[in-house]
Amino acid sequence: MKKVPIGIVDYKKLIEEDFAYVDKTLFVQEIIERGTELALIPRPRRFGKSLNMSMLKYFFEKTSEDNSHLFSPYEIWQTKYRNVQGKYPVVFFTFKGVKQETWEIAYEKLTFLIAEEFERHRYLLNSRFLSQEEKDTFRLILQKQGSQSAVELSLKYLIQWLHRHHDKKVIVLIDEYDAPIHMAYFRGYYAQIVNFMRNWLGDGLKDNPSLERSVITGV
Repeated sequence: MKKVPIGIVDYKKLIEEDFAYVDKTLFVQEIIERGTELALIPRPRRFGKSLNMSMLKYFFEKTSEDNSHLFSPYEIWQTKYRNVQGKYPVVFFTFKGVKQETWEIAYEKLTFLIAEEFERHRYLLNSRFLSQEEKDTFRLILQKQGSQSAVELSLKYLIQWLHRHHDKKVIVLIDEYDAPIHMAYFRGYYAQIVNFMRNWLGDGLKDNPSLERSVITGV
């Protein structure tokens, strides 16, 4: 009998360690065929949002590691979309842990999460497709030394740089984008967090020619 994956939200861990899994891989097909550049998926807690986002990341992301074995036993592999597995640069954020008491601490946590995603794409510092000025901006964000304006533009910058480097438009996955907003409402810094998220998401996702599609979840 397979193990029950209580609390496991990493798709790769779930599959490779042989936990029980209800096949939801056709969610990939739904995302592609819907054709929506920006998809917001609100669901209550414990509805498998984070696991599905992890699945999308492992399906789409172009990496040095072959992740096809994570999908070959499942329904998505019987469709034509198996051909796009591992073909895209992916930007992935989860904000479910951004639940701080003050705006200052929440902003610090956001800059750490953004820096972590820049770290995943550190190879861009060696890319011939980025100017020296762009690499300097990358380092400032990576080192959490960028101005708030630079941080608010960080999503836009990263998408554009990845597109240029890979010559492939970028898929953006943002899990529980609204978790910081819920906490801010109760802790008295709602205006600050909404202003930041509006600028960060708006600059990054609205009318961005480097974006293939974005999937965002919230409660």
